Amino acid sequence: MKDGIVIFSPKEEDVYDWSGRQLSPETRGHIRAGNFVRVQLNDEVNDAIEAVYVEITEVDEQDLLHGIVRDTYRTDNASENGGVRVENGETISFARRCVIEIPHLWEGNENLRDLVEQARTGPARSITGILE
Repeated sequence: MKDGIVIFSPKEEDVYDWSGRQLSPETRGHIRAGNFVRVQLNDEVNDAIEAVYVEITEVDEQDLLHGIVRDTYRTDNASENGGVRVENGETISFARRCVIEIPHLWEGNENLRDLVEQARTGPARSITGILE
């Protein structure tokens, strides 16, 4: 990942489903290779923030998640227009605590569907995406 790109580490309770409903933080512990999650990227060089979807490809022995940034809901050429300088298809690595969203109804997240349905804990957000 390029210099100046930081993966945001939210408050422990800041993890949501695709509909914006708050989930138990322990839900992050069930993420595995093949799942899709969302993380927030802060680009300190371009002063930009974006929440991107990542397909997890590996969980390593230190419990870091590795995955490929997907183009789902991204603006075309965002990095060329002063946005976050992370390209679709780029591999990024991050701690589980950095996951801000688990789109549990997506294909690839079948192992998380029932878990997420039972892990809802708090109020819903009206719009998913970046956190402050």
